[in-house]
Amino acid sequence: PSTTPGEVFLVAEQTVTPDGNGFAKVWVDGLSSGTWYTYAAFDGDPDAGFSARSLICQVRTALADDALEPITVALAACNGGYYDPNNPPSTPYTWSTMSVLANQYYDIFLHLGDQAYMDTVFSNGGAYETYLEAWGAFHGGGYRQVFSKSGLYSTWDDHEVTDNGSVDPWSGASEDISRIENAIEAYYTVMPIDATTSMDPLWRS
Repeated sequence: PSTTPGEVFLVAEQTVTPDGNGFAKVWVDGLSSGTWYTYAAFDGDPDAGFSARSLICQVRTALADDALEPITVALAACNGGYYDPNNPPSTPYTWSTMSVLANQYYDIFLHLGDQAYMDTVFSNGGAYETYLEAWGAFHGGGYRQVFSKSGLYSTWDDHEVTDNGSVDPWSGASEDISRIENAIEAYYTVMPIDATTSMDPLWRS
């Protein structure tokens, strides 16, 4: 951040090694409250020249505890788009609402659940790797437009696992338990939230 228009300062830089599926979570400390920051991920050897980079993204840190100012909040839920592992989409999912939102100003993005519809993933065995593949089809499209513009608060609803009418969440069947656990692990893997395991609970309120 800078008080001079067009002036940029580097505030954090670190080397990150993604996991076997290409995911990594990075924590950055020492940022100022209520401040916009720009960030990106670069691939390759910095001495030889990077070979690729992510989108140039931005995030606004949380306001100070005593701050009193209006903020603009973007909301979404129940986006739709069923991922069929036997017939995956040829291109990532997009939504007209996301295309409109991508051209708006907002301080924070809230997604309140059913960010992805994984019912067919569940009914086709519910493998962890298949859930990750499905998330790629969702996050590679319309969400990419809006996630890059602000910070994110999110929670899940039923379809991040499967439709709530097709399985009892407290089922004792080992096959059901395995599929539910795979879906939850995939959610914590792909979502940019300060949690890495389902031992970190998501609360209704």
